[in-house]
Amino acid sequence: MNRFDTNQRHQQSQLSQQSQLSRRRFLAMGAGAAAVGSVGLGVRSLLPTGAASAPGRQGVDLSGAIPAAAQSSGEPILVMIQMEGGNDFLNNVVPLGSGRYRDLRGDGAVDEANTDPLDESFGLYAMPFLAGRWGQGNLAVVHGVGRADATLSHFDETDAWEKGSIDLSSRTGWMWRALDSIGGGAHDPLIGMSVETASAALMGPTWSAATVPVDGNLPWVQVEPWERSLYDGVRSLSQDRRGDPSLVAQVRRGQSMVFDIAQQVGDLSSGYEDTPPAVISDGAPRYFDGENDVWSGGLGRQLRLVASMINSGVGTRMFHAWQGGYDTHGEQWYQHPRLLLELDHAIREFFEVLAPGGPPVVVATWSEFGRRPEWNGSGTDHGTAGTHFVVGSSVIGGHHGSPVDLDRLDSDDNFVPTTDFRSYLAGLVAGVLDIDPASVVDTPTRPLELTR
Repeated sequence: MNRFDTNQRHQQSQLSQQSQLSRRRFLAMGAGAAAVGSVGLGVRSLLPTGAASAPGRQGVDLSGAIPAAAQSSGEPILVMIQMEGGNDFLNNVVPLGSGRYRDLRGDGAVDEANTDPLDESFGLYAMPFLAGRWGQGNLAVVHGVGRADATLSHFDETDAWEKGSIDLSSRTGWMWRALDSIGGGAHDPLIGMSVETASAALMGPTWSAATVPVDGNLPWVQVEPWERSLYDGVRSLSQDRRGDPSLVAQVRRGQSMVFDIAQQVGDLSSGYEDTPPAVISDGAPRYFDGENDVWSGGLGRQLRLVASMINSGVGTRMFHAWQGGYDTHGEQWYQHPRLLLELDHAIREFFEVLAPGGPPVVVATWSEFGRRPEWNGSGTDHGTAGTHFVVGSSVIGGHHGSPVDLDRLDSDDNFVPTTDFRSYLAGLVAGVLDIDPASVVDTPTRPLELTR
């Protein structure tokens, strides 16, 4: 299949894919709602009723209300951010002084004067906070991440990333396997958490991590007077009873868990208001027209909730957050930089809310694939290799992996990946969680060394 046929196939299927992606998000949210009510057995009793209070800008301190066994142990925490749709790395980590880049992108190329130079070779576009972390030595830029023989289907490549495997028949996600290794098979559902949208990376057959909405739509977070008798009745039905058959006991414990999770994180997940747009410049735009109207959006709300939970000692070791919109076949000139700046604002707010002196936290991004080398006239089509970011005080800053060769394309005129995506995930497993990545990711190469 030649490049014209490939581009035509991508563009003809764009509307269908967007519809399917919306269906996927809907189904995932439904799975997340089920996960809150059906996660594994033996959950701890977390908080007395009414112990939590509504969060403020800096989060909530629940340390006095959480039993000692539930307190964070100070173990490192990994926060994964999904950039769904396939981020265009070439207009994100921009090659400086590259005529080849200009030839490939034409009028879709980013003006390198509008980037924050990382060094002589690359400039970071529309990400001032991350550029600052680079200057502090706390940002890793991981180049050329992908896999051989990628189908470039949103579903196949997302499945591969979520499973940490090229075996798409696997029934477990890589984050689930990591947490299963940490917990030894007996799990509190809050050891891992999807925020807002359930991630298959945190799902497995014997227990499931919790999924928590940002908007506080957990049942029984607040009980109105007229609901009290109903609340008391349902709560009574969820209590263990001697002589219950095993299936009935499991259902009771699952329902009881909804109350426990609501009491633990329900108030934290309510009361968040959208933050006003951050002012980047007082005069002419620094990156693009309209940048002063960009704010942290839904991702910012997710990450502020995550930071509040970490501050509160919930004890979650892995979080998953989500940002959509990166399938930029058209109008990329407008959509893409706004997404990047929104992501940058959200990460900045996360670290602002995160209390000092807490457990070490590492934030890492992933996206199912990159975009094609050439500009299609309005955007970019599905490509192969991508570039990802890892940020945190324990991160080994700098370039990791090898940048793709702009002059070396595969038979479909796509970039040739230089870093297997499983080596990237394995580096996070080994470096942040300090467990053997071989039990989590079937990486064919050495894990990247991303943290100290």
